[in-house]
Amino acid sequence: MIILNVSGNITADATVKTINGATVTSFTIASNTRYKTKNGTVTEEVNFIRCAIWNKPELAALLNKGRGINATGKFKPNYCIVTG
Repeated sequence: MIILNVSGNITADATVKTINGATVTSFTIASNTRYKTKNGTVTEEVNFIRCAIWNKPELAALLNKGRGINATGKFKPNYCIVTG
């Protein structure tokens, strides 16, 4: 199991829907990473992490666009990038 810790800002207000009788609160976190390349240029990347909270619909009221957040949870990748 992979546990992920991510800090960033919420990109849009959370949405709540019901799937097979369970409520799912969904939102996306944008997390910025800055680093220097070998030639000294500062580069910035933005990663978008989709998140889901099961059976806690009351949290949607706190998950508003632009709000800073620190989140920890199970990471389940839904795609893989293969190079080479």
